[in-house]
Amino acid sequence: MLRRASPADMLRVVIAGIATVAMLVALLLLMAAVAFPARAQQEIPTAPVAAPAAPAAEEPTPSPSGTPASAGAPGETIQVTGAAKVSVGITPITGPDGAGATSVLQADLRRSQLIEPVPAPAKYVATAQVSGSGLSGKLVDTATQRVLVNKSYAGTWREAVHQFADDITFATTGVPGFASSKIAFVSNSTGSKELYIMDIDGQNVRQLTSDNTISSGPAWSRDNSMLAYTSYKSGYPDVYIIRLASGQRSRVAYFPGINSGAAFSPDGTRLALTLSKDGNPELYIMSAAGGGNPVRLTRTRGAETSPSWSPTGDRIVYCSDDRGSPQLFITTTTAGGTPEKLTLNSTFTTEPDWSPDGRKITYTLRSGGVFQIGVYDVASRTSAQATTGGGQDSTWARDSRHVVYTNNGQVFLLDTVTRQSTLIRGDLKGCGEVAISK
Repeated sequence: MLRRASPADMLRVVIAGIATVAMLVALLLLMAAVAFPARAQQEIPTAPVAAPAAPAAEEPTPSPSGTPASAGAPGETIQVTGAAKVSVGITPITGPDGAGATSVLQADLRRSQLIEPVPAPAKYVATAQVSGSGLSGKLVDTATQRVLVNKSYAGTWREAVHQFADDITFATTGVPGFASSKIAFVSNSTGSKELYIMDIDGQNVRQLTSDNTISSGPAWSRDNSMLAYTSYKSGYPDVYIIRLASGQRSRVAYFPGINSGAAFSPDGTRLALTLSKDGNPELYIMSAAGGGNPVRLTRTRGAETSPSWSPTGDRIVYCSDDRGSPQLFITTTTAGGTPEKLTLNSTFTTEPDWSPDGRKITYTLRSGGVFQIGVYDVASRTSAQATTGGGQDSTWARDSRHVVYTNNGQVFLLDTVTRQSTLIRGDLKGCGEVAISK
């Protein structure tokens, strides 16, 4: 069935949800193009994409107040002074690629900004051995001789080291590590906006779509097995889900008009998204498997976009321009709730993301004509600007302290406590709409 969203609806949803002139032009051009035939399912190529050659590794210098640090190679470390850290002694990892594994482990622990890897001995000492099938790692509290971690990790040595780093972080600090997290993002490096993923340290860049059209708004399921995103593969904005293990793609939302901005519920069974099937772009909840009758959450004259679930699954924060400029609201996940407008430090706020611990919401704000990253404290109902050098598309890491965001087409990691930003990979350009796995 042919269908088309009205130009007015499309324009309002783009301004509220993306707020960039470049994307607006691209969408308007696409609306005039000839529609391509859609398919319900399609295999997606999963072969690694050759990334541009990286510059030589060097220690980046973090910059104060959210100003991006100097560009560097993937895997570079972050140095933060003036904060108490846990010292973990690292014994050089043995086995094939042991030197590389040791370097990656040290970088992962430093990236947490809670741990300082030091030569053994220390209060905590980590030892490990890599092999062709993964890594065996152990962490010991030398004061008590208690074994805190003793585990084998399957997969490539890089994957195994990242998992070991996360276990070390949690065992010594009680804070979830995010070294094993992956970043989904959109890049126009091929001339079209395609979907990619990479490791948190910028390694293992992999292209997921090759549709020669617009892909946007990737969102991870909580178990990190699936990505939801919007694609214009059919000629219109539809929501697809990629199952990363098999590479299979399913089209789950293709109602008349706009289908965009899908976000998985914490249990992975539902999607919150923007639909205009009933006329105005509103928020709905539907089954992640597709089908059924979506439940409408909002009824306004504006456009509602960018839903993000609370970790408890009973509330959603989203963007609406019902009262003029885009602002953030919270509503319940059942129909009939009364949305609450958040009092923030800007009259133009978009792209909210709820932290895994439920305490904070990061968002994009406009200040002095420049997009910046903001953080809202849910309990105190206060907000603060976390960057000064620009930024948008912010998304929380699983430690609820760091966020990944983009600025001028590059991807950064921001520590919201110290407000220091570090470029994740200097040779990736044209990137946007990041999402980090939890």
